Amino acid sequence: MKEKFETYLKKDQESAGTIGDQEAFELIERTVDKDTRDLILELQVQKLDFVKNLKRWRKKFWSKEVKAVSDQRERAFEEQPGAWELQYRDDNTFVTHTKGGDKITLSIGEILAAHTWGFWWKFDQSVPAEFQKKIMSNQVRKIVAAQYDNQLVQLGKVNRLSDDRKRDTYERIEEVNFNLETMPTGILAEKMLLSFLTKKMFDADLPFSVAEVDVYEDVEHKIDFIITVANTRRGVKVDEPKQQSHIGIQFTMNTGATERKERQLNRVRSTALHEAHVDELVLITMPINDIRPAFERWRYEADGTRLHSRKLDPRGPDNLWSEETKEQIFLGLVKGIESLNTTYQ
Repeated sequence: MKEKFETYLKKDQESAGTIGDQEAFELIERTVDKDTRDLILELQVQKLDFVKNLKRWRKKFWSKEVKAVSDQRERAFEEQPGAWELQYRDDNTFVTHTKGGDKITLSIGEILAAHTWGFWWKFDQSVPAEFQKKIMSNQVRKIVAAQYDNQLVQLGKVNRLSDDRKRDTYERIEEVNFNLETMPTGILAEKMLLSFLTKKMFDADLPFSVAEVDVYEDVEHKIDFIITVANTRRGVKVDEPKQQSHIGIQFTMNTGATERKERQLNRVRSTALHEAHVDELVLITMPINDIRPAFERWRYEADGTRLHSRKLDPRGPDNLWSEETKEQIFLGLVKGIESLNTTYQ
């Protein structure tokens, strides 16, 4: 279904040139009401506008003649509401300031993970072009991914080929998953875990990379994020080239839900593993006590007053985890991956 939906988003009906294109349009027309289709296509326009703006913004690194024409528009794109300015230091770290002037030093991993918590970066002249491009591309990609999630939620709520249970799941996601203050603890834990792993991926020498998944993969295939490892399976000939394994991770803090979630993953393994574009699925059960408390320390004053958005620490609530908790999480993840009998190179 998702592949046909993506085909529908990429072309309008008049330009559908292949049988596959036409089938995709007809399927969406049959399963999605017109008001929802209109909303989905409106979100598509917003996505494309962000991508176009990114392409225009990159002109700031072109010749002086081109820059002179586009400088004003480029600055406007950086100046998103609530944007935080970054300064670069010679030791490959960055500095930003909270409202009130408190200085925060950030690594590249912390900068790239900050969009998880709603931060948008703009740059002063000290930030090298290579970092500006990397950071801006990352935050635009996150914006586009969030809009795509919204499109998938709109589809999932009304999809006539689905069942009421899944349609209700998409409705609940729309109601609570896009707002940090009302987000269920389990979803918040996933965001904190991804934030933590993103930092380690860019700031440390990890044997794997981590990628977020869209809401469809979460609901339909029970995947919270994907780990990619360069590996050789035991028993593979030495002279065979390295290959990558893509491992879908289902994460839970609820030890009482392990059996039920394993049954869910087994159903996906037997019926839809190829659709999920992963080689294997792994359930990682890891009780973490410091989820909501860390978030509340990050988001609120001691008296319960919400901190002004300009006073929040861009490193996110996972930055407040103890070193013991961080080690527990990392080792638990590695142990789960190693359960697949994979050797990392």
